[in-house]
Amino acid sequence: MLVGHALANAAPQASRGRLIRIIDATSVPKKGPGARKKNEVWRIHSAFDLPQERFGHRIDRSAGWRDAGSIPAVAGEIRLADRAYLQLDRMATLLAAGADFVIRAG
Repeated sequence: MLVGHALANAAPQASRGRLIRIIDATSVPKKGPGARKKNEVWRIHSAFDLPQERFGHRIDRSAGWRDAGSIPAVAGEIRLADRAYLQLDRMATLLAAGADFVIRAG
């Protein structure tokens, strides 16, 4: 682990010191026949911090997909996301926080 850390620190910084986050969500069925009959799922929203190669933020909720908007933006961050995040209120929140974004659109 220490060697990997040392090598990572010596590598060129493609992000030029900026946090690059990949935001995504998935659903996982809850276990048990009762949960399956009701189609109960866990919704997992995550932010993978690319320069650090680690998950920096995670939300596990069953309330709904809009919870992903509660992953706080960091000034200078570059956020990568799919078309589910192509919503004006989410993009305005990122811009207000001083973050940039790249969102795939259909």
